[in-house]
Amino acid sequence: MRACRGSVDATVRPLAAATSASPRVMALDTKYAAAAATAATDLLRLAADEHAPSALASSFGAEDMVLIDLIAKASLPIGVFTLDTGRLPDETHALIDRVREVYGIAVDVYFPATAAVESFVHAHGANAFYGSQPLRERCCAIRKTEPLARALAGKRRMDHGAAAEPVDYAARGGVGRIRRKRTASRNSIRSPSGRATMSGRT
Repeated sequence: MRACRGSVDATVRPLAAATSASPRVMALDTKYAAAAATAATDLLRLAADEHAPSALASSFGAEDMVLIDLIAKASLPIGVFTLDTGRLPDETHALIDRVREVYGIAVDVYFPATAAVESFVHAHGANAFYGSQPLRERCCAIRKTEPLARALAGKRRMDHGAAAEPVDYAARGGVGRIRRKRTASRNSIRSPSGRATMSGRT
């Protein structure tokens, strides 16, 4: 099993080639995936229309890649941003560049404040978050919470790819958060080139 963050052009085979499913089953799966994509696009359009400005907080996992694909193909006015904590793998950086290239959209990257990171690392070490709960919380506050606050400044809604949760418009810190129920199996996730980006885990 391979996650999307490795590469948009991951070489995992589509479900049709990896299983012995009958043509009827495959046809139903394709029809279901198309209906799920339409429903998800409608929800994203609703967020864009009713809660502008809205943004997708992306970690470039499987569900986030699907949402980026839907947003870009429907030309929805939903921004895409991500947090670079300073510890992202090279594969994620390559994927961000690939998304920009393939979809022709901007991906805003927010970094933690350099001075705060340097001070924390100087005092506690580069891997201090493994040491204790308080240090882990402090590290997250510096590397994630503060950059996220800057990313959400002026936004009314934040979309994200928590696919297993129901839609929830509960406000968090003055910014609403839209979470979507899973509407398609990961078998239907494809890269912009049409190849599957991960195997069929549901």
